[in-house]
Amino acid sequence: MGIRRSVLPGLLAALWWAASGPQLEAGAFQVVPVYVYLEAGNPRATLTVSNTGEEELTVQLQAMRWSQDEQGRDRLEPTTDLVFFPRLVKIGVGQERIVRLGLDKPQPAETETAYRLFIRELPVAKPGETVLRVAIEISLPVFLSVPKPRPQAAISGAQLRQGSALLQVLNTGNTHLLLKKIRVIGRGQDDREEFVQEAMGWYVLPGIERSFAVALPQDSCQRCRSLLVSIESEEGSLERTIEVDPAQCIPPPTESRTRP
Repeated sequence: MGIRRSVLPGLLAALWWAASGPQLEAGAFQVVPVYVYLEAGNPRATLTVSNTGEEELTVQLQAMRWSQDEQGRDRLEPTTDLVFFPRLVKIGVGQERIVRLGLDKPQPAETETAYRLFIRELPVAKPGETVLRVAIEISLPVFLSVPKPRPQAAISGAQLRQGSALLQVLNTGNTHLLLKKIRVIGRGQDDREEFVQEAMGWYVLPGIERSFAVALPQDSCQRCRSLLVSIESEEGSLERTIEVDPAQCIPPPTESRTRP
């Protein structure tokens, strides 16, 4: 995936990928791997940052402790637990550098611990250049594994409301849950398929319940008798059926703005 530079000042593109591919590309650099698992007995790993652009590249690294609140929203806090070297990396055109990371004094735990490692490009303006550069930032998940992983998830709630299928996913295990895809299939008379809507998922950390919403086509929704909602994760899939109230297929009215 390539990111173009822009003339907009002060813009920071923060890319939070839940990638499943072997490498992550942002603008003029690539990172391998796209996520890191640290073993409690040997919490060490390496990353490879490659310069795929046409100019010398400088990137800066920062580690954050990653958690989620009661609504499943991501929270990031500075941490010194995750150590890495170097913190500032200069990479020539077509070259690559190794970043070493690990945990300082890891403590045994029954629940997986999560971090985010941010890698941010530091754009350098050339003399006489009038185009302002964009800082590209990517965020890699880093997990401290547990001796006895126990992945477990459930769909704790599902309903149709104001034109969207609303889904609550509860992670009752001791490791993270990565929802790759959320799918809603509308079924009408004689179980005929009326539509299929899909949305990207996200991480649900241990002990967290997170809500997801999938907007539905109103006309097709009102022809349905039921909705089959499914989630696809690394551990498998879960399904839930929702009975359709046609009145709930109507999205909320949009606010109209009038010019003064």
